[in-house]
Amino acid sequence: MEIRLAAAYDRAIRDTTLVVAEKRGGTLKRILILVGLATALVAGVTTSASASDPNLCANGGWQSLQTDRGHEFRSENACVSYAIHGGTLFRPVVDLIPRCFTFSTELEITASGFHQHSVVVVTIRGATFLDGSTHRTFVTGTDETSVGILGGIKVQPILAPPLFSTSLVTITIRDEQGVHAEASTLMWCAPPPP
Repeated sequence: MEIRLAAAYDRAIRDTTLVVAEKRGGTLKRILILVGLATALVAGVTTSASASDPNLCANGGWQSLQTDRGHEFRSENACVSYAIHGGTLFRPVVDLIPRCFTFSTELEITASGFHQHSVVVVTIRGATFLDGSTHRTFVTGTDETSVGILGGIKVQPILAPPLFSTSLVTITIRDEQGVHAEASTLMWCAPPPP
């Protein structure tokens, strides 16, 4: 965590520093203005795919956390013990947004909190992908991705056949280390006009 904060701080200083010259009574003063430093520091912490802070386990937080191998905790004490002994905590999240178009049904899938640059398997229940499959593989993001989701993906596959009745669609994502998450949504698209 300290390395990420230091990197975020260095990047914020380099990218958001503005030096303003001010002349007062024959003396030139240089004033350093840091613009957006707090935002950069917060972004560096909140976009982290994982953490080792045992405080994340408090107040029921342990219920949504996993080990670096995808094991869920049985209690807050187990979570705290794992973090104190150097374990990395993961809180994977999957968000789904149904999209209905005239000739296709798509499902925007945004996932975060997985290992960075890890192969993830996306499994769908209640529908299939356009090619008839129920599984797809993707690689999660790193600092260099265009999506900018550390340890995550953002995809919008076409589903087949178009869903013209209410369907419960469930997406499960598991990375190659075992970290996993699941989300469901109701899909309903009106049939095209005659």
